[in-house]
This record gives sequence, structure tokens and C-alpha cells, in this order.
Amino acid sequence: MVIHKINKLIATIKTQGIRKAIVKVAAQFKFSYKYYFIYTYNLNSSSPAIAVNEAINTNENDYSIKWWSESDFCKNKTTYLEKRSDMTDSYIENWLPLGHQTVVARSLPNNDIIGDMWLAFDNFPFPSKSKSLRDWAIENHYGYAFMAFVQPSHRGKKILPCLMNEQLKLVKDNNKKGLMALIMPKSKSSHKSFSSMGFKRVGKLHVLQLFSNNHTWISV
Repeated sequence: MVIHKINKLIATIKTQGIRKAIVKVAAQFKFSYKYYFIYTYNLNSSSPAIAVNEAINTNENDYSIKWWSESDFCKNKTTYLEKRSDMTDSYIENWLPLGHQTVVARSLPNNDIIGDMWLAFDNFPFPSKSKSLRDWAIENHYGYAFMAFVQPSHRGKKILPCLMNEQLKLVKDNNKKGLMALIMPKSKSSHKSFSSMGFKRVGKLHVLQLFSNNHTWISV
């Protein structure tokens, strides 16, 4: 790929001059590096730390949890996007046809959205195109938990473990072995939450962006 870019640069210099070649290179050149910690929860070997006896049911007069269908999104998409500033309409439009689902927690009686978490069984929407991680997840029969969020005013109330409980039920019903999640290093609260729920940190997904192309690898 790098050789191809160099050849294109040489061709541009020959046909358009060095100044335009420099402008094109500057426009194309991107360099960034980041990594994510890989957490897994194996239904066969992990401790049942995540099973909190459906803690949300102890407050059943205050909260409800439900898997959203496409019709639920049609009715509530505007409100959902207002609550999730990190989400876009295009995400939802792309994910739903792929079979990705989200489980939503709402407060009662006003039905405010207080948290949700997405789940994928295939076509994993990783932060980059990582064939090795995708193949590993599929080969080991893992689902992918992603885009978890709980409203700040409701954090510390075991909402996240309850959302995760619902995901694990669906994972088991679909004959999957467990769940995987990716967490940014700076998200200390997420690391703490996933560790306390019984997830194990098993490695890192490295993402290097060079010339608008992502290069990924996994380390343990």
C-alpha cells in the first residue's frame, strides 16, 4: 500500500508539478494511533459476578428494561438521539438491518431513557476494520457488547449490570459462549465497572491510521 502511494505521488509530480503533489499528499496524509482494551465474559468459566439478581427489579416501580424493536425506534428515535449525543441517525439506520439490537432502561412513570447498551452477534462494528479480532470473536462464539451508556444521574444504581444481564440471557439463548467489549484506556469508570461484573481483560486492539488506512493488530 505504501509503495502504491509513492508511485501515485511520483505520477502526480510528473503530470501536475511538485506543488500540487505536496498539496495532495498533505490532504491525504493522516497519522494517528490509539488502542482499546479487550474485555471478555465467558458464560462457562466466568464467576457469576454479573448476576445481580436482576437488581433493577428491586426498584420495579421506578425502572423498566426492554429490548427495542425497529418499531420502538420509529416511535422514540428523536428522544433517544437527544439522550445519546454520541449516537447518530446513520448509526441506527446501519445497525438495525444488520441485526444489532439495544436493550434500554427507562425510568417510570415518565419513561425517560436512562441507559442502554447495544449487542451484535455478527458484522461487529469495531472502531476499526480488524479482521483478526472479528474472526477470533466469531470462532469463539462471542457476542459484542458496545455503546453502553447510563445517564450520569442514574450511575451507581446497578443499571449497567442489569442491562448486561439482559444481554447475557440473549447470548445464551443464541448459543453463544460469552460477551466481548472494547474499552478506551481513559475510561476508568468503565474499566472498574466491567471488572466488577466479572469481565476479564485479555488483550489490546491497536489501531494505527496511516494515509487514511487503518492497520490493526492485537497484543496480549
